[in-house]
Amino acid sequence: MLYGQIAKDIRLSYTGGSTDMFIPYNSNLELVYGYDINSLYPAVMKDKNFPIGNPTYFEGDIRKYDAEAFGFFHCKVEAPIELIHPIIQLHVKTKAGLRTMSPTGTFECMLFSEEIDNAIKIGYKIQIL
Repeated sequence: MLYGQIAKDIRLSYTGGSTDMFIPYNSNLELVYGYDINSLYPAVMKDKNFPIGNPTYFEGDIRKYDAEAFGFFHCKVEAPIELIHPIIQLHVKTKAGLRTMSPTGTFECMLFSEEIDNAIKIGYKIQIL
């Protein structure tokens, strides 16, 4: 199991699951199905020693050298303003306590490589710092 600053940096990318309620629109009176999907993050964090292994520290954009680089990266994110359902989450300190939000606009955060790849598919611009 990792400890110290590198573990703290990686855990910055953990924000928990996103919970949203969408009201489906059904113009043809077709049957609409609802699904309850549970995230694996809480179970993995509770029962598994993750993160593990021997991570390699790299300054700069490692994907310029290895397009398939897998790991956690500090990123500058530009989320499309017109995005109705942003997918990248942040923890934000407020007077009421720690809150989770999914912003649009530009911000920095730690992201897992698979989240980066998924976000780019829907229009996010992400620079690995």
